[in-house]
Amino acid sequence: MRLQKTSAGLAALALASLSAPSSPAMADPPQATAAKTDSGAFCAALKRIGAGQDEPGDVPPFEHLTKILELLIPKASDALRGPLTEMHDTFAAVSTASAKGPASVLPAFAALGSPKLIDVEHRIAKGIQAECGIALGDPAKWPKDTVHGTVPAGADKPICPGWTSQTNEVFNNRFPFTIDTSGANYWGFNYKVVPGGSIDIAGPYPKSRYFSILPNDMHTDNLHQLTDVHIDPDAGSTNPWRAEPPAGSAPRYTVHYVFSPPPQTPAPNTSYIGLTKHGEPNAGGIFVYRIYGSDLGDQPNSAGVPLPAVTIRGPDGQVAQHFDECQPYPKPLAVSFADVPNFPPLPFPGSYVDKQPKLSNSSNYNLPVDLLANPDVQYASLFFGHRYGELFVIHAKALTTPDTRRGEPRSKPTDTEGWTMCNYNVLAGIAMTCLMDHDLTVGRDGFYTAVVSTAESRPRAIAAKGANWFDWGPYLDNQVVWRFFPRDNPKIKALTAALSGGPVTAEIEPYLPRGVYCDKATFEAGGWRACAERAGLKP
Repeated sequence: MRLQKTSAGLAALALASLSAPSSPAMADPPQATAAKTDSGAFCAALKRIGAGQDEPGDVPPFEHLTKILELLIPKASDALRGPLTEMHDTFAAVSTASAKGPASVLPAFAALGSPKLIDVEHRIAKGIQAECGIALGDPAKWPKDTVHGTVPAGADKPICPGWTSQTNEVFNNRFPFTIDTSGANYWGFNYKVVPGGSIDIAGPYPKSRYFSILPNDMHTDNLHQLTDVHIDPDAGSTNPWRAEPPAGSAPRYTVHYVFSPPPQTPAPNTSYIGLTKHGEPNAGGIFVYRIYGSDLGDQPNSAGVPLPAVTIRGPDGQVAQHFDECQPYPKPLAVSFADVPNFPPLPFPGSYVDKQPKLSNSSNYNLPVDLLANPDVQYASLFFGHRYGELFVIHAKALTTPDTRRGEPRSKPTDTEGWTMCNYNVLAGIAMTCLMDHDLTVGRDGFYTAVVSTAESRPRAIAAKGANWFDWGPYLDNQVVWRFFPRDNPKIKALTAALSGGPVTAEIEPYLPRGVYCDKATFEAGGWRACAERAGLKP
């Protein structure tokens, strides 16, 4: 497996160039429905782009998409030109804001998840269907736009006043979040810096595989996170990531965020957020409270405990605002993903798709800002597309982790704390399938195999071959993203070094996922081994 080094800090980093596909002009995309033919310049350009013949090149996802739209907009009809331009300007604004230095990225970032963009993209999808006869998947099953969404009033609004935003497998499982939906839940709130002031956050340790409280500055860059095993417990409590707490106890913690530059000797459980990541005065930003692998399962939940209390203090130490601990889901969340307005599948190819897939370590679409990515996580991605194969098959060794959902203690010695595997379409952001480490079928040799395909191309007897199926969905291209955590774990440090272009040791090489294109018949005949041999790899 070749490794693709994609630095999070350099949006314009030159990557290994992709070879231009030599395939003939594409027929309608996979799973497309044809309403009528259209020989117009726009539809011809769209088909050439979808086939990879007019490819913007090996550039980061935001730039890749804006270049595709720049190819299409001059040829578009009056009906399509407007929404295509709106989509282009929304995505381009993040790159522009990222490069401006002191300007905040937050407004441009927020626009990527707004209902307005959802409706814009639905107009594009319906316009392309009407003018070109191209509609990925079944239009009747496209995610809803805001006009046709049926979310009950207020269902997507957090009920905890201290935590004013939420993200989980139902809400905001879409671009630009591309969240891990394997028992992952996120909450957040915006803050403004008052020099000399502070924020205290106090609550019970959640019953989960991982949690952290991360402040981000006005550029969406990470500041110093406070993370599960590193958070000292309150007096008389036990940190569950360090040792098994006494039966019946409810261990607690208190962490502090101070609006000043960091001192030479930082205080315990304290993060200093008066300066941005690059050392300039910080105006404010976003706190993100993350829970991965809740012991209660994958549905939206707060891992068996309320959200922590938030106390905001002024420079004189006096309390300016206080929010008590709060249970965010007092009742089961009676909303499904299908009810929530979301982005439709668009017939635009993704970036980094190659006949010989390469691992990427980018966590932020290769923008020059962190974009709220989790610094505790080592990300790895493989990008792939239908024009190179019917199936995409992945094989790697599984890192061992504690199975806390079956009662194993968080402090159990294992390779690492946890890892997850999700497949997305990067432009829609929808996680089609997400599995946490213990959800995957792993062979006796410690290796796992994953098959990504459409439902129509799903091989028979996947379970009998010890493999795992991931739904490709109605998209031209796709990506699988791994999240390995925490990054300061020795084994993940070695994995990080390999993904970043460093040495690939014999010990760590089996854990680097390998991906090959294959077909249904070959996999049914011989599984991973047959697909690897067909691709010229040693199984």
